[in-house]
Amino acid sequence: MKEVKLMKRIFQFILVFCLLLIGAYAKPVVSPQHSKQKVIKNHKKESSKNKQVAFKPSKVGALKAASFSKFINKSAESFTKEYGEPLEIQDNYLGSQWWIFGEDEHDYLQVEVKDNKIRSIFVLGDKVDVTPLKIGMTLKDVAALTTIYSDFTSTYKDKSYTFELTEQDMNYRPLLAFDNDSFAMLHFSQSTGKLLGIRYLNSELLLRLMPYQLIEPESYSLSWPVKEETKEISEAGNRQLEMLIRIMRKRDKLPAYSFSPIKRAEAERLILAFEKEPQIYFESMESFNEWQDLTPENSEVSYRTLYKLNKESYQQLVKEPEENSHGFLLKPSQDIPYILMSIYGNISSQKHFLMKEDNEIGLAVTKNHILILLTNKKNQEDSLSTESTEVITSEVDK
Repeated sequence: MKEVKLMKRIFQFILVFCLLLIGAYAKPVVSPQHSKQKVIKNHKKESSKNKQVAFKPSKVGALKAASFSKFINKSAESFTKEYGEPLEIQDNYLGSQWWIFGEDEHDYLQVEVKDNKIRSIFVLGDKVDVTPLKIGMTLKDVAALTTIYSDFTSTYKDKSYTFELTEQDMNYRPLLAFDNDSFAMLHFSQSTGKLLGIRYLNSELLLRLMPYQLIEPESYSLSWPVKEETKEISEAGNRQLEMLIRIMRKRDKLPAYSFSPIKRAEAERLILAFEKEPQIYFESMESFNEWQDLTPENSEVSYRTLYKLNKESYQQLVKEPEENSHGFLLKPSQDIPYILMSIYGNISSQKHFLMKEDNEIGLAVTKNHILILLTNKKNQEDSLSTESTEVITSEVDK
């Protein structure tokens, strides 16, 4: 009897021991996915922290100055010491100079210098190192690096300015603030969602351009005098605009435009005709007055409104059917990188540059206006008559 009880206890012990062993070894087999996910999640957190090192906020809403933001408000020599001398220095109508670096879609950038201080840097080349950002990245990529804020406060000459970004701004022209009182305006394409260019700039220039909604104060006057019109400055603006359009056309993998001297001369004649009698191209005095308000009598300019001549008025100016010639007459005209990025950031405007069949372009830049003529030369030759050519010429020569 005792032996039977002993055997039962031994059997129970062995049974419990076996169950314990099965439970210990079965746990990883039953839930390996849960365990693995936990490890991956922790690894992602570590990776995310590592990626954000360069963009770690040093104060609320501001990021540690990185890449070209470090040069804003510094001397021009601090930049050339690291990047060499510019290929060209161009005067502009806003009293500053554009120092041009790079020659193609991979290495192009411009540095804006005023009184030997760097006011802004515009990066367009897709191989230019703007770490942790990168030309061609998406908004989602940017959001993985840092929070995209909708409200900002900027200080200039001891006054504070508060402004906010609309949903459209946050999607296609978000703003980053750095701890050295500089900013980066990110220009995204509406058609591709990719980052086209970056404008690093100081508080003064941001407030002058101010594409965002001002909250406080409700209004302010911070426009700046425009220099007298000269052939040299207009030609420099024309070369700059041509280079930027060439780069964007190549990036879009579209056939290169022919920058025809004949088309340029036509654009210059038309823009002079417009500036001589602008009122005849507006359907109402109200529209004309709105246009005129962008050029105050004191010769100052504000970029808070970018005005584009509507399609009907534009066709009236060029006197050609839309299938042959289309484009823009824009105002103001002095900050060319900002204007071109604004065109590419708006899908209805950008579409003009995405037409594969267009093969010829004419540009004209003046103190107050930019005229861009885009033409399908074959269509134009098929439909253009001697009579229509004479009408254009006689109108311009009035």
